[in-house]
Amino acid sequence: MLVFCREDAIEQNRGVFQWLQHKYNEINKTSFEWDLEVLDLVLLLYYISKSGGHTISMAAGEDVLSSSAYDYSKNTLCDYHEEIDNRHCAQGLARRLCYMLTDGLCPMFGITPTDKHLPSKRDVIAETYKAQLLEVKPLPAYRYHQNLATDDSQWDPNQVEKEIDEEGAAGGARPKTGIGRGRAHAFKP
Repeated sequence: MLVFCREDAIEQNRGVFQWLQHKYNEINKTSFEWDLEVLDLVLLLYYISKSGGHTISMAAGEDVLSSSAYDYSKNTLCDYHEEIDNRHCAQGLARRLCYMLTDGLCPMFGITPTDKHLPSKRDVIAETYKAQLLEVKPLPAYRYHQNLATDDSQWDPNQVEKEIDEEGAAGGARPKTGIGRGRAHAFKP
């Protein structure tokens, strides 16, 4: 059996399979051995592209397989990692690598990817980005630092709110004093 992964994970994956084999044999009192080889995924991409007549170099293969284009695609992670919003998931990584292989190889062989090959772009745009944009709430104007010299020791949020109320401007008016947060002395002497 052949297993492909990124080069930096080959030793880790070999170790995991050895551990699984050892645990299986320990629990079942057997001496089962897997005929298993863990290989570099970039080499797989190189050899498939070479067989298609459009060789992707090793460097280009690394670029294809290190893309972040699918890092936040919906329905990629397992249920647990989806729930806690953590993209560090073995299932998610495997799916993203498959998506990246699809991106790299389908055009070469004249295949038009469908929603079965890649996450639906409609779903990604409609559900992910719109939902995230709707959840973003603007911060009040006095919350922003404008330079490294500002510090919190001189900031009094009650004073800022009072100045905004005195101006009579509602909803995001900039205070007259200080820089960004309405500080009277934004720079230390």
